[in-house]
Amino acid sequence: MKKDVIMAVDESSSGCGVAIFVGTELIRYCSIIPDKKIKKAEDKLEYICNELKSISKQYKPTVFVAEDVYSRGAKFILSFKYNVFLQGYIYALSGYRKDNLFFLYYPEEWRKILGISGKNRDDKKVKDIAYVNEKYHLKLKDDNIADAICIGDAYIKDMMSLADEAKKYSMEE
Repeated sequence: MKKDVIMAVDESSSGCGVAIFVGTELIRYCSIIPDKKIKKAEDKLEYICNELKSISKQYKPTVFVAEDVYSRGAKFILSFKYNVFLQGYIYALSGYRKDNLFFLYYPEEWRKILGISGKNRDDKKVKDIAYVNEKYHLKLKDDNIADAICIGDAYIKDMMSLADEAKKYSMEE
């Protein structure tokens, strides 16, 4: 049975974390950060999109997973719009090949699946990094990469849980 290639993304207009899994194995992770010389948001997004496209072409993922976003008020509306744009781009990447899957998880969803909790955003970011470093024996400091790995890991756990439920159900019949 062929294993899914999973591309997990923690999107942001200032930089994205990306994790690639084959089945349950983490095979690559990186951070896409536009050069500081790039000032216009549109140019930053173009840079990020080109990098995401390049990674997608290289690994040919069959599952695309990203962090879902929600508006936190007018102060953050531009960040919200840019993140939604990146979600749309990731969705478009998933549509280039037949039978690909696309999933979104809110931060509180993927953290609940992984058993990560904290008092505030900064505390949660520290715990995300600790989770990834412990599970994958890494020494990460970049929360964007850690979050991308967590998002992919949550998807894998979620699907394994669904598969276990399906097995139990089929055994009952």
